[in-house]
Amino acid sequence: MKTHTKKEDGIDWVNMMKIFVMENAKVLAANAAGEVRKKIKTVISESTQRFITSTLIFIGLIFLMIGLAVFINEAVGNSNSIGYVVVGILVVAGGVIMKDGIGKKKEN
Repeated sequence: MKTHTKKEDGIDWVNMMKIFVMENAKVLAANAAGEVRKKIKTVISESTQRFITSTLIFIGLIFLMIGLAVFINEAVGNSNSIGYVVVGILVVAGGVIMKDGIGKKKEN
């Protein structure tokens, strides 16, 4: 059996296969790059939305805590700082509870 590396019947099969493989590789690479771009845009969009939402919630919670502290101060009337102490304790307790809850993985 003889191997043909040159043109057979006037057609350069080796060269045609190289061209075919290279063109398909270019198409596959372009498609993969397009998919990666789409995924990156989606991730950035979701991350931006989460950041903005988290920032707004954080600012809202700060105003809520200050309002609660002022309300407690006015309700108690004896001390100017008791409201801030109560809110501080609540925030620290909430942080500790969330830290313990987030740090542990759910077991099935």
